[in-house]
Amino acid sequence: MSPVAALVAGALVELCGTRVAMVDLRTAQGSRVIPEGGSRKNNDGGRSERLVWVAEKLAAIGPTRDLRAGESIASLAAILARCRDRFAHTLVDLGGLWATGELPAAIALIDAAVVVVRIRKTRERDLLQLGPALAGGRIAGAICIRR
Repeated sequence: MSPVAALVAGALVELCGTRVAMVDLRTAQGSRVIPEGGSRKNNDGGRSERLVWVAEKLAAIGPTRDLRAGESIASLAAILARCRDRFAHTLVDLGGLWATGELPAAIALIDAAVVVVRIRKTRERDLLQLGPALAGGRIAGAICIRR
């Protein structure tokens, strides 16, 4: 989970006072935000994910192993389905899916996106490629960061 997504999730908890989940499909590869522990085995074909409460109303969720090509979308769909009844809001860090080509399929599973733009790093052509996937008012906002 990116530090920006973690800050947005924490702010959402403070603003709404409800449970918020942060989902990062890259956590098995080493997240800077989701700590170790709290594994939970699921009954959907042996997939498992780690759910860790990082604050009273803030949970971090991610896989316990590196996902193979093509597994990310099915894993995300399953996690989102389980989060619907348990959390008022679910934030998903989709940054790792850009390189795999799975980003448009992942965006189709979510209600809206906040685009994080790195000043002097993010290229216009990359943003233009997101256009079709985010068409129809699916952009909830944008955050510009320096890094």
